[in-house]
Amino acid sequence: VDRNGYIGFVQSGWANLERREPVRDNHIFQIGSITKMMAALTAWSMIQEGKLSANARLSTLMPELAIANGGDITLQHLLNHTSGLPDNAPLFPEGGLWSGFTPGAHWAYCNLGYGIIGKIIERADGRSFQDALEARVLRPLAMAQTLPAIRVGDRARYAQGYEPHFNDRANPRPGPMTQAPWIDADFAAGCVASTAPDMALFLRFLIGLAQGRGGPVLPDAAAAQFMAISTPGWGEGAAYGNGIARVTVDGRRYLHHTGGMLSFSSALHVDAEAGIAAFASSNVGGLNYRPRDVTVYACQLLN
Repeated sequence: VDRNGYIGFVQSGWANLERREPVRDNHIFQIGSITKMMAALTAWSMIQEGKLSANARLSTLMPELAIANGGDITLQHLLNHTSGLPDNAPLFPEGGLWSGFTPGAHWAYCNLGYGIIGKIIERADGRSFQDALEARVLRPLAMAQTLPAIRVGDRARYAQGYEPHFNDRANPRPGPMTQAPWIDADFAAGCVASTAPDMALFLRFLIGLAQGRGGPVLPDAAAAQFMAISTPGWGEGAAYGNGIARVTVDGRRYLHHTGGMLSFSSALHVDAEAGIAAFASSNVGGLNYRPRDVTVYACQLLN
């Protein structure tokens, strides 16, 4: 997409290999951790209403969590992956949780942190994370085909997901693939599934957000504040804040995230200065693959 109204779709390959069903732009793909952008926007819409505070301590927001060395963790630490919490630990492990460093001192990617953010949103908004996300982000952006939770009842609308046929060895590319099992998901770290047209709407919103325009989600002043928050992280020379990575590729600065689920992989890049953005998703998992080169190349072509 670009900021002036252009939207282009490229479909390639099969939504269902066995039936030779081509991918269509209305097939639903799981976007994985790109969900974190939407979860952060949901939290910040509540911050503007006074229902949450970015500086509120986790010990106050969820006092039932036992976290060794975690007394100073705030909501903003969770949003920035600077809490020190372990990445994929359960919420209530035997012996409690822990923080591996002083909150705010370092950066470490943490799915658990965003899972906790979902619980905080539910408690403060008086409804499920899915309902809050839909009301505060998806509906205002007219993302009517986007699902805020991955549920087996919607499975017929999805592209079929695939994984390598052999999971006990390195796999060639291309190589034999098999249909992947289905897993429901409602955790705020990666529970959204969407279509290409809906993600085009989200990309255009991100272009405006990078310029301090919150559209129907945040007041402009709050959008500028939301985008100003970042800390070194994600990779060398990169930064991260509020669910959004900031990366530089071939001298161009991008807003960025990827998403990997059991049988889907996704990526997006937003060149805010040029006013262009690209999203890609593939119905394949298990290869440690993300289509980040696809979305960078799309932005380069648009430029």
